Amino acid sequence: MGNRVAQISVYSNPTSTDILEVEIEGTEKGHLYVPPGNTVNFLSQGIQSVKISVQGNEHTYVEGKYVVSITLDLPDTPASDNEQ
Repeated sequence: MGNRVAQISVYSNPTSTDILEVEIEGTEKGHLYVPPGNTVNFLSQGIQSVKISVQGNEHTYVEGKYVVSITLDLPDTPASDNEQ
């Protein structure tokens, strides 16, 4: 199997009242902070889990979106003996 690379993008709506926290576990660990109105990206191999949370109170409002994109690098397939 070829390499697997994942990109994680997290967007926090400008109307959010607190920062989104993103914890990424895998070959590389990441801890990202996404302020309201911003997007943060993380690119790595071997990502196993992503946790998105907020440290707020009952008056906290957070809205956002996330995308996980995975790219597979497939190995070249050698031509069979029947092909010339």
